[in-house]
Amino acid sequence: MAASLRVPVGGPVVALCEGSADAAFLEALRHRRVLGAFDVPFPPNSPQPKGEEPLFGIDGFVNMLRELARQARLDPTLKERLRGVVIVADAGDSIAATLRKVRKSCKDAGFGVPSNASEWTPSPPPHPPVAVLFAPESGAGGLETLCLNYLRPKHPAVSACLDVFLACVPPLRRSREKQDKAALEHDRTDLSRGDSGAVRDLIQAAGWVGGRQVMARPYSSD
Repeated sequence: MAASLRVPVGGPVVALCEGSADAAFLEALRHRRVLGAFDVPFPPNSPQPKGEEPLFGIDGFVNMLRELARQARLDPTLKERLRGVVIVADAGDSIAATLRKVRKSCKDAGFGVPSNASEWTPSPPPHPPVAVLFAPESGAGGLETLCLNYLRPKHPAVSACLDVFLACVPPLRRSREKQDKAALEHDRTDLSRGDSGAVRDLIQAAGWVGGRQVMARPYSSD
């Protein structure tokens, strides 16, 4: 069964992410024209039938890439429109370990295998080039870490209370990514409702500069 895409793939760049919160954040950047033109087709809008390969999560990137390749075979014009695929992954507890997983997904799907983050890697024909971005770009964490890096200095009293709470939950103490997801769980969407200036400030303050550079400059072999 064909995937129920979040949006049609129109190109020139497709951004693949792990979940619906990541997709909402990227779509907010797209709508406010903070980054270049790109589509966020996954995860699907509707629940996947039981037994289908997942199109979400770190282990779902290989299936997303394969689905893009399948759709390009069905629609030859897509191959002409699509100039690049950007994989946006949570850094997790180790960027090096996450990069190994992403590289394996790219290799297994027949796409280019990035050696480093924030740079384009050509793929074997007929696939488009690939780039991988981490949120955050350095250190452990995830998309929520980007948001918290921006919010904490603005709300120091709330940050202090959060730190006390997180320190009392042993499973969270072992994972920065889980800590930040828990801290932001109560209202993930506030930032996506902000104006474009606030979103630009968030990207700059959080250090997600590579994301802006890669998205704004699709791959060129020149």
